[in-house]
Amino acid sequence: MFSGLCLQFIIWTYVTARANILIDSDGGYKNVVVGIDPKIPESKIGNHLKELEILFDNASKILNAATRDQTFFKEIVFAIPKKYRSTLPEVQRISDSSYFVNPDVVLTSDDPFSGPYALQNDGCGKSGLRIHIPEEFLSTKGTERAKSFVKEWAKYRYGVFDESGFAGDVLYPACYVIPGSNSTRVTDCADKDVVYNLRQTSKRDPESCNPVPVYGKNQLVTSSLMSRTDLPQVTHFCDDGTHPHNRNVPSKQNLLCKEQSTWKIISQHSDFKFKPIRKARNVKDTLTFKYIVEPDVRLIVAVDTSNAMVNEDRLDMVRNAFSYFVLYNLPEFSVVGLKNLKNKEGPLLVTVKTPADAEQLIDSFPEPYGEEAVCIHCGIEQALQTLKTNSEISQGHIVVISATDIDESRVAGLENVLQKNKATLHVLYFRKRLKAAPLLQKLAFVSGGSFFYIPEDFKSGSSMSSLTLIYEAFRSIYESFSRTNKNHVLVEQKTFTEDSCTTCTLSFQSDTSMENFQVLLTGPKFLFGPPVIRDKTVLSNGNQNFSAGHSSYSYKIKIAAYVFTIKNPKSNEWSLTFERRSGYDKPVVVIVRASNSKKDEIVHMKTWIDMEESSKGTIPRRPPVTFYSEVKRGHLPILNATVSAILYHPESGEEVKLDLMDRGDGDPDITGYDGIFSRYFSEVPGGGYYILTAVVESHSFGIQSGELLAVL
Repeated sequence: MFSGLCLQFIIWTYVTARANILIDSDGGYKNVVVGIDPKIPESKIGNHLKELEILFDNASKILNAATRDQTFFKEIVFAIPKKYRSTLPEVQRISDSSYFVNPDVVLTSDDPFSGPYALQNDGCGKSGLRIHIPEEFLSTKGTERAKSFVKEWAKYRYGVFDESGFAGDVLYPACYVIPGSNSTRVTDCADKDVVYNLRQTSKRDPESCNPVPVYGKNQLVTSSLMSRTDLPQVTHFCDDGTHPHNRNVPSKQNLLCKEQSTWKIISQHSDFKFKPIRKARNVKDTLTFKYIVEPDVRLIVAVDTSNAMVNEDRLDMVRNAFSYFVLYNLPEFSVVGLKNLKNKEGPLLVTVKTPADAEQLIDSFPEPYGEEAVCIHCGIEQALQTLKTNSEISQGHIVVISATDIDESRVAGLENVLQKNKATLHVLYFRKRLKAAPLLQKLAFVSGGSFFYIPEDFKSGSSMSSLTLIYEAFRSIYESFSRTNKNHVLVEQKTFTEDSCTTCTLSFQSDTSMENFQVLLTGPKFLFGPPVIRDKTVLSNGNQNFSAGHSSYSYKIKIAAYVFTIKNPKSNEWSLTFERRSGYDKPVVVIVRASNSKKDEIVHMKTWIDMEESSKGTIPRRPPVTFYSEVKRGHLPILNATVSAILYHPESGEEVKLDLMDRGDGDPDITGYDGIFSRYFSEVPGGGYYILTAVVESHSFGIQSGELLAVL
């Protein structure tokens, strides 16, 4: 057992949607998305945006020179959080939420670094996750600012690495000594010898040094951008010609790219596929900036009410999780439609501004229909038409909740309509067993949405159940609206079956990052009478008990749950004890969730799977599946943690556990202690659907990132 905070996080898709970077025939990059940290004060945002324009204008010229007149920046899209609507009234309001999910570049606040940096999780020639630009960096002047950004762009876009070392680093040292020699050398790559002042950081170890270029002595050095952006004439990447690559230094580029030059890797990128390497291209002075303000959420939830959804309490559980979602997760001013798939009536539309608006949706949740046939494509088409109200396109989110697949003849047409209208489809799909991929899964993935398979058989003692998965599916949908929707975390959850206990207990821990937390006791058929004895339900932190009669404890009839709400819990160990009523044969689910209005204060985790396909008949370069978990508090990585990936097969009950690493060993973890943990996975027990749970344990933090749907 470990001591520390325990959280869980559910991510259900392999690929996270993003607005793709485009490259024109003239080599100009378009649709490069820059996100803005909403923590930046409104008084600063206008000046920051002007400085970003200057940065990209200068960086475009540097990039064009470095790539030998072949590429440059042509269009930059600033994705402006809704917070700045009144501050920037002239900003164009385009209803396209895709710009706010995974930007290429993020302007950050309270960043631990002062300069830009690319987050890279994959190997040589592979694109990175994103680039961070700390707002402090915008106050710097000179050409070095633009060169520093181009260096990080090369990492992010082309998958190259530093050609210089890092002071004190074991794998990639800034200085090194050749065995048998007394001379200290610098890890770098340059077309001419660079004159350094070697500042020793350790008298005992000559390799522990910080090389500083001598001012005025390196005016003729022109490469490499991946080594020294601080030299005045450096504008080129090292290559195999006039800017010779140094294969003899312990650089990250040499280790991860097998001693190949940065320019060789860059020139092999698909951006240069149809462009002869030495063909000159002129940069036109046409760099444009587009400003798009974050739209309010527009969401249609279409629910199957046939007999198939009445079975196994499916519809009852959906109502329960939907009620919590609209009460506690929906962003303010969300426009939500609720559609019954059994009829042709249009969805009920409500703009959710207050709890009363959310309760109106809950009260209108459709009742069981009692027939078998439902028209899935009819519901999607009607949802698209409703989203198009007061808009030229049907941009928004559609959630289909069903135990029935869509007719195959309708798939191709809906794929085109969803993509044309930039509408995202999410699907919650119920089946006792699911061996083949439903057509709705394909439709959801094509639209950039998520497919949530809700199984119903779990091994004894499992913390998961159908209801916990539905809750987390809705939370995953909430987080897909915007990358900043990270202020809610799952601390703990457990499912208590009829035979597991009469008097039941659950322990968990709170942390100072929590502004408050909620403990929910709920389950199927709670609406018809709580199966938990109210007066025998106690939440305790060892010093204080919370029970019936305390203001923190209430019955939420709209959700059908007992709820404890604890404000400012601080660091404590908690225990919940409750007693089941006799004769109740349904599971009781306990869900502990925490939140913080300051999003950067909460510990969050992002978990995903990378799947690489190899050509038939060829030997793959590496195992086909890689697990990743990014664990951070704000921009700070969680260190000294143990991360495990647990792969669970619902059909067989088989479970595989692997430890993920963040040591920077290079395969697949390329950067040590950056908060991105990874591990190859080569032996899949069998085909089908899996649930991946990433568990993080630490003395200071313990975080679980769980239930990632995987189809292997």
